[in-house]
Amino acid sequence: MACLVLATGLLTACGTAPATLSAQAESCYRHGPIRTCTSAPTNTPAQVQAVYRMAPPPAGRGRALIVRNHWADAHGHAVLQLDGQTLVDTIPCTVVAVDVLPGVHQLQIEPAASTPVAAQLGSRQLRAWRAVRGSGPKQRGFTLEPIDLADARPLVQECRVLGLIDRTSSPPSKAPPRLKLDDAS
Repeated sequence: MACLVLATGLLTACGTAPATLSAQAESCYRHGPIRTCTSAPTNTPAQVQAVYRMAPPPAGRGRALIVRNHWADAHGHAVLQLDGQTLVDTIPCTVVAVDVLPGVHQLQIEPAASTPVAAQLGSRQLRAWRAVRGSGPKQRGFTLEPIDLADARPLVQECRVLGLIDRTSSPPSKAPPRLKLDDAS
């Protein structure tokens, strides 16, 4: 009987929510036996829905939408950068939106197979790019390819939102931590 009470107490403790919420949330993608995980800023339900709806940003902001959803991309990490600063560590089948001040910004995804993309964004403008992994033996890394919003919509709907990131003020000084590397669990 004492063992049953002790086991029940341990199970209850495992199921208890933490007292405080982290500013980072884990997101994982599984393809067969390979599981790839990353951390990303926590988002409100309204932020997630704004990304899924592909809503334009408020006046005075431009929005870049980067979707990582391609048949040749089933595992691994790729770090998305804006103007040389790390935004988020992406995994397959994820989407990130970032609000910026209007103007020209440099988008890059590492490991890169091409030079950074010069992204011109105007006030209340939404533009989309697709992160595509090189599929040939000489094509290593990722490229960011512009994609029409109508073509981006079904890709975005299939993916998990990693974040709606506000970069209209100064960027943070450190990169987001990686939670887990690829494993076969």
